[in-house]
Amino acid sequence: MASENDFTIGFRRSLIKNKELAGRLVHHKGAVPMVFQYNPLDFYIESSPDGELLISPCRPNYLAPKVRYNINGTGHVIRFPELKRILAEFNVKPEELGSVKADLPILFHYGRSDSSVAYFGAKVRPSDIQEVVMRIPDLIHVVNSFTLYTTEDETMDKLFVVRFEMKRVQNGLARRICRN
Repeated sequence: MASENDFTIGFRRSLIKNKELAGRLVHHKGAVPMVFQYNPLDFYIESSPDGELLISPCRPNYLAPKVRYNINGTGHVIRFPELKRILAEFNVKPEELGSVKADLPILFHYGRSDSSVAYFGAKVRPSDIQEVVMRIPDLIHVVNSFTLYTTEDETMDKLFVVRFEMKRVQNGLARRICRN
């Protein structure tokens, strides 16, 4: 549906480095979105009032046509000419960020609106993690809550992270589980 290229990768890096630029373009503060370009002749992408992405395939031979299909992802679109104007306000030329092959729209994708996390094609829901915790008797008594998310390391490799908040226990069980 959409893809990264040299330009979108460079543009995303500039959003990480330039907080003022990110403040102007990023809709969800604290989140650095994935950035893609897409062909609007293949897909019409819009945002709902809640910021969820709505997709309408435009290909005439698409097997399962859907109109305004909610993919449960949060994001928004900016047309390339508008992005170019905003970059100019920051004295940035698009070609300085990476090779620009076409002036296709830019898709900002922040993640799943249903709290699931996509990791290399796998969709991990909080209920999946909860089920694992509930199946391990020793964990039921020591895990208070958890959060899951993806992040990137210094080389921009994607990482999947689950952080647990442990309950305070009297019998030392939490300490034993954390060490193993």
